[in-house]
Amino acid sequence: MRICSIEGCTNPVIARGWCDTHYCRWKRHGNPHFRKKAGNGELLAFIEEVVLPFAGEGCLTWPFCCVKSREGRAYARARIGGRDTLVSRYVCEKVHGPAPSPEHEAAHSCGKGHEACVAPGHIFWKTPSANRADRIIHNTHDRGERSANAKLTEADVRSIRQNVGRETHAKLAVRFGVSRPTISVILARKSWGWLS
Repeated sequence: MRICSIEGCTNPVIARGWCDTHYCRWKRHGNPHFRKKAGNGELLAFIEEVVLPFAGEGCLTWPFCCVKSREGRAYARARIGGRDTLVSRYVCEKVHGPAPSPEHEAAHSCGKGHEACVAPGHIFWKTPSANRADRIIHNTHDRGERSANAKLTEADVRSIRQNVGRETHAKLAVRFGVSRPTISVILARKSWGWLS
């Protein structure tokens, strides 16, 4: 695994010799070292003066530092009222009122929440299952071979399913470098069930 070329960074490379954070900084600001630090009250002032009145159809990207999710997605965060808060959730509360339930998520109709979009017209309350369905529509999902834990490709799974009956589960497991239970789960469509 290659490590980001920025001194002191230990994240894996995704493009141009940089990790996701430094690559995104270069893409947005033309400089992988760019880091806008916000002073006291500046984040909330930006939300109140720029984000909430924003009426454009395009995305409005959060210009301050973001926090990465486990999947490496960058989400806008701010310290509001003494608490670390997702900016999209705060904006959704301001625009649409409180979440219908604690489980509801601030979902992005643009599919760019992971790129720190905070445009009020793009953010709505959705259940976790509806938000996951949107990720499939927007092609921002991490299922199948996009998963960080994936050992198989879609082609591998199709091949496993085509060879059932021709090869034993044990032989398929050895050939694809997985366990026999993994083969059984794939064939029962408990895993990769969405793949035809």
